[in-house]
Amino acid sequence: MQHYIEVRGRARPVRSALPYSGIIAVLCLSALFLYFLRLDIAPLWWDEGISIETAGLALPDLIRTTVTDDVHPPGYYLLLHYWMRLTGSSPFSVRALSALAGVLLVPLLYASGRRLGGQRTGCAAGLLGTIAPFAVHYAREARMYSLGIALAALSTYAYLRILYGARDRRVWWMAYVMGSVVGLHIQYMYSVLVVTQIISAILLDRRRVRQWGLSAVLILAFLIPWTLYARAQVSGLQSDRLGAWDWRTTGEQAWRATQYLVNGLATVDTVRTSGTAVVALLLALIGLGALFRRQAAVAVTLLLGILGAIAVVLLVEYQPGEDILRGVRLAFAGLPLLLLLMGQGVTWLGSRRVGIGASLVILLIGSAARGIVAAYYAPIDADEDYRPLVAQIEAMARPDDAVFAVYAWQRGYFASYAPDAGLAIYGDWPASMSGSEFVAELLASHERLWIVNYRADVQGGNAPFHSWLDQHAALAYDEWFGDTHLALFLSGDDPPEAWTEQVALEDGTTLAYEPLSTTVHGGDVVQFSIRWRFDEAIGSWHRVLVHLGWPGVEPVAQNDLALDVDWLDQNERSTGKGVIQRHVLLLPDDVPPGEYQLYVGLYDSRDDERLAVVDPSTDDRPGRVCIGRVRVIPKL
Repeated sequence: MQHYIEVRGRARPVRSALPYSGIIAVLCLSALFLYFLRLDIAPLWWDEGISIETAGLALPDLIRTTVTDDVHPPGYYLLLHYWMRLTGSSPFSVRALSALAGVLLVPLLYASGRRLGGQRTGCAAGLLGTIAPFAVHYAREARMYSLGIALAALSTYAYLRILYGARDRRVWWMAYVMGSVVGLHIQYMYSVLVVTQIISAILLDRRRVRQWGLSAVLILAFLIPWTLYARAQVSGLQSDRLGAWDWRTTGEQAWRATQYLVNGLATVDTVRTSGTAVVALLLALIGLGALFRRQAAVAVTLLLGILGAIAVVLLVEYQPGEDILRGVRLAFAGLPLLLLLMGQGVTWLGSRRVGIGASLVILLIGSAARGIVAAYYAPIDADEDYRPLVAQIEAMARPDDAVFAVYAWQRGYFASYAPDAGLAIYGDWPASMSGSEFVAELLASHERLWIVNYRADVQGGNAPFHSWLDQHAALAYDEWFGDTHLALFLSGDDPPEAWTEQVALEDGTTLAYEPLSTTVHGGDVVQFSIRWRFDEAIGSWHRVLVHLGWPGVEPVAQNDLALDVDWLDQNERSTGKGVIQRHVLLLPDDVPPGEYQLYVGLYDSRDDERLAVVDPSTDDRPGRVCIGRVRVIPKL
């Protein structure tokens, strides 16, 4: 099939050259390698967890959740839903959809560049697309932006085929309309590209005004059903996410947005990244000038598309002192347009000053390499890496365990990191229930409940269910994994009706208990209850120690946990009301068989020292009381 470009108002054939086909094949293979290499090396982050959680829902729930709990249309989640059915939900699998879209960007840029200025422009645009740090970053993330970039490149190619195509123009009309519809259902900000393309075409392509007007009507017709269904989401997006344009900072913010678009999400305040952005803009301006002389309509469309993408970033409502990085992803549709102009600039400059053109390209490649390598070897934030936490639950979980993950993105992490663990994952509780009622229902249905809380102690005062847990459940395990607190609760045995033993500690504190004698296997739990009384007001966070062992040796198992008395008012603390605790001591699987003693003590929250026992036993360690014996026997 013969291809054409417009030169000085006349369509001229583009001559194919076999070597260029080899070049673009090498670029595609390079992109395949760059985008898929170590694709799962970085831990998932919040937005990716939301993608996995949302895409894993049944279709009616997926649509409803997108409207009520998200700010994006459902297109990407629907695609990821079926993609996960084919490939699974591992980090590599869910990111592979974005990586594949990133690879497709390269031939699409090549095809569009060839339409603009021939084979060399196509290869230059394809090369720049292969190494673009912004494209590489989003090609390695389970979000909709890489797919949006590829659709923007496809839309641009269809647009060029319509303007300067041959006999198959009608096919590309259909491709353009359907591609625009898909793009708008992937990300609302795709509308910037569609609007600039259609307005430019209506104003500059007078021969096909009716066709472009019809295209706009068809695109709106496909979009209206969703906007009517999700009108609350769309209106909320406009009011909550987009703010007034601050003209005082327009220049600075536009420059920073451009730097991010050229250099990716690396730091943009260095001389190197600023220089790279200057080179990229210089090439784009040269390409714009060269293109305008031959294809004014296309040049204007590309320019308006880039400016529109930057304008969206400036419209995002930022908190005081917040970096523009939060909104720069919304400029995704402008990236292919910028790369095409840069490719045109490289071609024009190379045809006149080969050395200068080659030097600028080498500079761009060198700068891009720095950002690409960072994607593979950037330090991992251990505080946000959930892989150790999920592995810990997998190692300790029982078949009937339940996991209560407070946030949706946490549930996405479990679906990705432990898809075959068989864990029952629970999230938000119904509006008709309180947090305490929801936790009580979970513990009534499951023997053990894992609770995952972010940047807050599960038993902290800000947890809506902490008081109920303190009074009705037993804490078997708790540990911080970076910024996340993980705790395991059991319903625990009911406290005894009478307390036959009582030991006095200093400061008027007394410990009451029933002597324990039990036989268990390694890996089992030891359950018991104790009661504390205080003759005077105490600190809100004393700490209880529970040790299993013998005098003079390190404990073979222990569990130190906070004694939360926040749920008692100050008067109750001061008048000696008892605090009953249900306790669970989780034994290691490899605890040696034998007879052990069970000790209990209390740390003073004021100095973190153990409260001394007034009538000490023969134990060689002051500040703990033997409340029973535990016999550990081998498993059969």
